[in-house]
Amino acid sequence: MPQNTRTDFNTVRKIFNQARYIQGFSANPAFIMPAAWSGMWMKSQIGYGYSMFLFSFNETVGEMSYLEKDLRRLWSILQIKLRRDPRYLRRIKRKYQHTIKKATALFKEIDEINFRALSEKEFITLLRRAVTAHFEAVGAGHIIEPIGIELEKSFRQRLEKFVAVVPMLNQYFSLLTTPTKASFAALEETDLRKIARLPKTQQAEALRKHSQRYEWISNSYVRRRQIPISEFRKRLQALANIPSSPNTITRRKMALIRRLRLDKKMREMIEWIDFATVWQDERKANILRTVSYLGQIFDELARRSGVEKETVYQLTVQELLRLRSVREVERMKSKLFARRKGCFIVSTIAKEYIVTGAQYQKLRKVYDEIQSRERSSENEIHATTANSGTAVGRAVICHSLKSLAKVRPGDIIVAPMTRPEYMTALKKAAAIVTDEGGITCHAAIISRELDIPCIIGTKIGTKVFNDGQKLEVRADHGLVRALEE
Repeated sequence: MPQNTRTDFNTVRKIFNQARYIQGFSANPAFIMPAAWSGMWMKSQIGYGYSMFLFSFNETVGEMSYLEKDLRRLWSILQIKLRRDPRYLRRIKRKYQHTIKKATALFKEIDEINFRALSEKEFITLLRRAVTAHFEAVGAGHIIEPIGIELEKSFRQRLEKFVAVVPMLNQYFSLLTTPTKASFAALEETDLRKIARLPKTQQAEALRKHSQRYEWISNSYVRRRQIPISEFRKRLQALANIPSSPNTITRRKMALIRRLRLDKKMREMIEWIDFATVWQDERKANILRTVSYLGQIFDELARRSGVEKETVYQLTVQELLRLRSVREVERMKSKLFARRKGCFIVSTIAKEYIVTGAQYQKLRKVYDEIQSRERSSENEIHATTANSGTAVGRAVICHSLKSLAKVRPGDIIVAPMTRPEYMTALKKAAAIVTDEGGITCHAAIISRELDIPCIIGTKIGTKVFNDGQKLEVRADHGLVRALEE
């Protein structure tokens, strides 16, 4: 694929000035792009989808942009569908679950395959099937984003009619949008607690099975990460003396709905939010499982091509789907390596526009200038309350997995967004602040399970605050502010 053409440069530059919803993460193109591509592919499944995505990568630090007009358009479609059929989301999820079953069948097949015994043709076919399974792991589930982002606005506006006082509004908003089912991270921990209560003679075998069942839980969009059983054992020992708390969310939500006398429309919105939030967590678990298998295949591709893994991970979704031989990867080595040093990619259903090297540096300056216009000189930010409470602590700005190592107990994590691979650091945090995310986002779900204050959607938190700065998070007021030392 030709790169750094005038068309590529101009196409990427044109997107910069469009209103975008930006997600920051640690990722490599080969793992994140198939997941995003599903948002366009889902049109073939449900009749509508996203028009494009903009990516920025520099080593393993990346951003993915949705067009805000896409999110509004999809939410408009969903509103019509839901008015006609309140159970519409359930019908779409059944389609999604059907594609997951196909992916699961492929994974069972892969478990029995000796990669080295495959001919090149057989291996390339398997690679394309695995990439397809990866974007199907998101599939029609990509309609969740406009629900989490656009429905949040509508729901909060309606809730204001029932609750006038801001701190109470934020507390009630947080409770009413809390999912009634535990996240996969919480379920894994519950299973580990059960093992801790077993007789010592039974724990070793139970822990072995547990490690096999959850071997995917530390995967990310950067790479596959196999967890040694010793890591599970260490967590088992730490959990042994910590009692679990009962899940009372459903009862508390129902009591609040009755007390506020919420109308039918509000109760319906609460049901949609709950359904979408639970679905999004299931979707994340499915994506992480596919990373385990896709990662194995990418590593075999690296072995066969003689191109190091981190360079192979720069392949885009369309390059992977169109790959016909291992030699193609060898010939692309210099282009792939250039992407590791920085690239912009615009992905549509039909074409990818890629900019690297000097042209990337030129575009990067323009991009950073546009982003800096949003930078605030204020020392406080107001945003959405995901979980109520107050905390004071040292800010740790987390743009990548490497930055998580800086987090100490009592710190406040400030990140573009959080993901499952942040869990070890999040358990140390006194509070969470994110630039992006709606009510169905990972930070919102996990902060409620950990019961720590969380404010999402600040837009500029990582730009305004600095590492080591003393912050106060007053989530009941939707407020984050820097304190004088």
